[in-house]
Amino acid sequence: MQTSCFCSSSINPYIVIDKSFAAGGKENYVSIHRSEVSTSQRADPQYKPIKFRTQQLCNSNLDQAVQFKFYNKMEEGQPSLFLGACQQSINYLIEHRRVPLKNSDGGNAGFLEVKDLQIIHKPTFFEYLRSGWQLSLQVAIDYTGSNGAFTQPDSLHYLGAYNQYEHAIRNVCSILECYDSDRNFPVYGFGGVPRYMGYNNVNHCFPLTGDVNNPYVQGTDNILRLYREKI
Repeated sequence: MQTSCFCSSSINPYIVIDKSFAAGGKENYVSIHRSEVSTSQRADPQYKPIKFRTQQLCNSNLDQAVQFKFYNKMEEGQPSLFLGACQQSINYLIEHRRVPLKNSDGGNAGFLEVKDLQIIHKPTFFEYLRSGWQLSLQVAIDYTGSNGAFTQPDSLHYLGAYNQYEHAIRNVCSILECYDSDRNFPVYGFGGVPRYMGYNNVNHCFPLTGDVNNPYVQGTDNILRLYREKI
């Protein structure tokens, strides 16, 4: 952003950006950003680029007015001097880039010039799904000794009632599997000794199926079943 035509013996301007909202039957503004103070002593100071979510700036309505107020920072202990302001929408700034500023008397106070303005759309999760994207779920189960022996009631792997790993697998996988067309998921363990594969030492990446060429398991229920079998 750039401003121009300030008249002050010490030029130290900064910008305050306000979001508009309706209340009490009139337009109101609340401040959402204050720029750095320009110390260039130029009548056309430039400011660092800033980023906003459109929700934060204008409630995602690009036709909603945003207010830009300009002040000059005075000596310590003195209030800042109001220089001028303008109210325009983001759509207007995209087209025009230069907006006149008005002082408190309605007179000309220079202009605001927007050097660059970009609207970057970030798709939502549902927009990705509607466009044809799918999730690819992979499951890794921690068998390290810090979890405790599965025979102990205080172990995360305790094979009494549903343990904490089973709760986690059920809660996560039952939701995410709906977004995978074939619902086949690779399931691995780490930090354990997969004796069913002929190992006698700790391994940090082994398929629960026992087949390194086919680690896939169909659906959440089969993941839970295989987990109990291989604990």
